[in-house]
Amino acid sequence: MTDNIERESSEEETLKQFEQNIRFKNGRYEVKLPFKDEVNMTSNFNLAKNRLKGLTSRFREENSLYENYTSVLDSQLIDGIIESENTENLNQNLIYYMPHHPIIRNDKETTKLIIVFDASSKEKIVSR
Repeated sequence: MTDNIERESSEEETLKQFEQNIRFKNGRYEVKLPFKDEVNMTSNFNLAKNRLKGLTSRFREENSLYENYTSVLDSQLIDGIIESENTENLNQNLIYYMPHHPIIRNDKETTKLIIVFDASSKEKIVSR
C-alpha cells in the first residue's frame, strides 16, 4: 500500500514538472527531462569501463566504425547534446559514467549510425 502511495506521489510530481516545463517553440514542443532531486547513485565505473573495453575492441576490428562514431560524438559535443567533463575537478562519489553503444542502420539514407546512451545501466552487486 505504501509503495502505491509513493508511486502515485512520484507520478503526480513528474506530471507537475512536465506541465511547468512544456513549451511550444519554433513549431515544436519542448519539454525538459524529468530529474529526481534526491538520487542515491552507486558507482558504475567498472561497468562503464568494461563496456568501453568492448567498444574499443570493436573499433580495432572496424576502423570505419571508430571514425563514424567519433564524428557523431564530435557533432553532439558541438551541438551541446553531450558535454565533456574533467573528472579531476569532480567529487568522485557524484560521478555517473553513462555507457553507450552504436546502432548501425545501413538501410537508412541519412543516419546510418546512432549512438545510444544507457542511462539506466546498473552495476550488479555481488552478494557474499
